Amino acid sequence: MPLENARVLEMGCAGGGNLLPFAVTYPNAHVVGVDLSSNQVEQGQQIVRALGLKNLQLHAMSLTGITTEFGQFD
Repeated sequence: MPLENARVLEMGCAGGGNLLPFAVTYPNAHVVGVDLSSNQVEQGQQIVRALGLKNLQLHAMSLTGITTEFGQFD
């Protein structure tokens, strides 16, 4: 799978610091982060909104809540 269209999941993403540069560089990628800290995720979501990123989603939730509805990742 080329990076340009990759589906990336980071568990324990905090505020998305690792995912943000990837999402900016590859706007056609589907990027998802999950972290238990709602404070860190909210901070990351503010940055996502400020940058207007449509390909990055951050979720404040337990890793045990990840279901097949999240889809498959590379």
